[in-house]
Amino acid sequence: MHALNGLTTLINAAMPFIPNTAEFVREQCASCLEFVAPNQFLTDLAAGGYTVPGVTYTSIISKYDTVVTPYTNGRIDEAGVSNIVLQDKCGFDSSGHLAMAADPNVNLLIRRALDPENPPAMHCSIALPAPF
Repeated sequence: MHALNGLTTLINAAMPFIPNTAEFVREQCASCLEFVAPNQFLTDLAAGGYTVPGVTYTSIISKYDTVVTPYTNGRIDEAGVSNIVLQDKCGFDSSGHLAMAADPNVNLLIRRALDPENPPAMHCSIALPAPF
């Protein structure tokens, strides 16, 4: 798995040669090491799958995500999961990982997933990436 726009590859390469790499990374980003495979967190997370029977899930991912890389790592290929690529619904939406939290198109997709019997009409808004 490559995550954090390739940063995990760099961290894995540096740890055997640069003392205290893990501590430095942990100080800068407390959860970042949880994305550096292999580790017990990822092993435990994947054990038995990510879903439970009887619950429906929706995973909304973006082609412009630079945190989860490649963006397709955001897919959950298990029963009961709908995977939606934001740009397949709203082609001009360039929101990435962080911007998706405030993206009006993502909000609309969430509302549609939560109420599939009465989904709001899909009208994509122009969503510019947030400056973060």
